[in-house]
Amino acid sequence: MFFNSFQFFTFLCFFLGVYYLTPQRAKSALILLASLFFYACWDFRFLGLILLSTVVDYVVGLKLHASERPKIRKWWVTLSLTVNLGLLGVFKYLNFFIENASDLLSRVGLSSLDGWTLQIVLPVGISFYTFQTLSYTLDIYRKELKPTRNFIDFAAFVSFFPQLVAGPIERASHLLPQIQSPPRPTADQLKHGGFLLLWGLFEKVVVADNLAKLTDAGFANPNSGLETLIALYSFAFQVFADFDGYSNMARGMAALMGFKLFHNFNAPYFAVNPSEYWKRWHITLSTWLRDYLYIPLGGNRKGRVRTRINLMLTMVLGGLWHGAAWTYVLWGTLHGVLLIFWPTKYLPKNRYSMLLQRLVFFHLVCLSYLFFRAENLPMAMELLGTFSTWVNPFSPAVLSSARWLIFFSWPVLLYQGIQYRTGLIDPAQRWPLLLRVFFYLFLFYAIVLFGVSDAQSFLYFQF
Repeated sequence: MFFNSFQFFTFLCFFLGVYYLTPQRAKSALILLASLFFYACWDFRFLGLILLSTVVDYVVGLKLHASERPKIRKWWVTLSLTVNLGLLGVFKYLNFFIENASDLLSRVGLSSLDGWTLQIVLPVGISFYTFQTLSYTLDIYRKELKPTRNFIDFAAFVSFFPQLVAGPIERASHLLPQIQSPPRPTADQLKHGGFLLLWGLFEKVVVADNLAKLTDAGFANPNSGLETLIALYSFAFQVFADFDGYSNMARGMAALMGFKLFHNFNAPYFAVNPSEYWKRWHITLSTWLRDYLYIPLGGNRKGRVRTRINLMLTMVLGGLWHGAAWTYVLWGTLHGVLLIFWPTKYLPKNRYSMLLQRLVFFHLVCLSYLFFRAENLPMAMELLGTFSTWVNPFSPAVLSSARWLIFFSWPVLLYQGIQYRTGLIDPAQRWPLLLRVFFYLFLFYAIVLFGVSDAQSFLYFQF
């Protein structure tokens, strides 16, 4: 069930109706049942995987807390890492490594591994819930968190359906206490949740799904650098609206239940440098990689060279997290290079210089999307090659593409600008009543008039 489908909204309305009538002590059990049903609607066979991760980390958490012996504690946390990363590795990366090993063996004249690959379907959401449950055991191992003894509460935390499939990646210290003592939604939360659902749906079905047509056409038949550039601009706003739309709808559903989830985006396209960008883009992933990979590797505590190595390794693995393809590795590498070599301290801080830096960095982000969106490296190289050829910018095809790009992207760009200037994640909630009513009507009629009616998958479901 996609969030942007009639079936899901029917499910959500029924769930909320039952949830509001359920006694507090039984709400976590209801959340768990609803979450497992929601996940089973994708493919019931994968329920075993999420339940396996849940059981292993529930037991590991208790064992870690019960033991003070370093060797025993290391053994238990290693078990958690092995099971979770092992499942992720098999289902997401096994064929990738087999194919590349086979290609390498063939190049050196040895027998290839043709026929060794498996017909594996990627379980939806596995990258997200694996990181979420791993943070639980790692925090207990660090003695920053105490485990829960209530298995239902823990299972509800792992499988919490609003953010199960594509985040935000929650921490147990933030979400688990809410599940253990479900809060009653306030009037403000109900209003806020309704707005987030409406805004997220608008981002998805009006902005992302319409721009997807422009992006697909540009990447399928690249003829010139200008057309490729328009396709990259289109994808930049498509991927933002698609993922931010999902995150906002997840936050909105949680708010209707009285819960509060982390926000995932904060005007990322207004960042002036790579460091600021990664504090604004996919925030829960970047902070996870910082806390559980970059800092344990040594962070910036072991000299300049080691800091750069740690940054590059973190970004390469962050790229690989998105998918088993060299294009994602190269995308992560490019962002690692930007983080390492961006001359932040040498650049002036006046208004015009900051505007120029913002424009330059935004275009570098768009260029990196060429590798993120391309299906493979040959396609990426073909797209790069189009920049040697340019067409008339006033041709009907270019003008039509540019017009639709501007038409569908300006609302999210404007809202990002308001977020950046005000410092508020949801600035519309602070607007006067009349302005809010006008804005909500605009969103509603835009969905009715321009929304793509067929429920399209969210981009990050594939990761």
